[in-house]
Amino acid sequence: MSHPYQLILDAAGVLITNLSPTFWYEIAEKADIPHEHLRAQYKQEIRESLWSGKISEDDFWQWLKIQCPSIEIEEAKRILFKHLGYLPAFNYIPTWSKLTDIHILSNHRAEWIEPLFRPMLPYIKSLTISSEVGLCKPDPKIYELVHKKLNLNGQVWYIDDQEKNLKPAQERLWNTYIADQNGKWIVHINGLLGLGEDSYEQ
Repeated sequence: MSHPYQLILDAAGVLITNLSPTFWYEIAEKADIPHEHLRAQYKQEIRESLWSGKISEDDFWQWLKIQCPSIEIEEAKRILFKHLGYLPAFNYIPTWSKLTDIHILSNHRAEWIEPLFRPMLPYIKSLTISSEVGLCKPDPKIYELVHKKLNLNGQVWYIDDQEKNLKPAQERLWNTYIADQNGKWIVHINGLLGLGEDSYEQ
């Protein structure tokens, strides 16, 4: 079935919760170290390597253990998964999929988000995760990977919660919309597809 739209969605901050800052706040509090210091070390030393898959998930936990010696790795894992949850838009995926092809484009670890998306895989056309493809947004090359999966007979819409990730999409002539915390973007997509505000399968 050919749809008039292609809908590309970021994951964290759009469909599932962001790990930042809640995960880092809790880890820093339990380790009794300044949150700002831990976050700065993470950004400087490991963030890009983590999301691009240049290091393994185990490498990340070992790094965290060095930064926070008082925290056991299994405890840190429990904290991380506690902070990974669904946002309201997740429930719209089955309904939207009847009217548009849905593609997920996410800077994340496949090990962490694939279990969350498993119930929705029948409704998703493609799932592109940075740790699997070795590229992170806003690198234009990761957008090219998704672009090749699109049916370009209709309009392309891309939703992300970070402005910096919209520019490469706009350069590909995708329509873009920022995912605001109030959910205005959901209303926008429902309107685009001719649906009511609360049109999702319970």
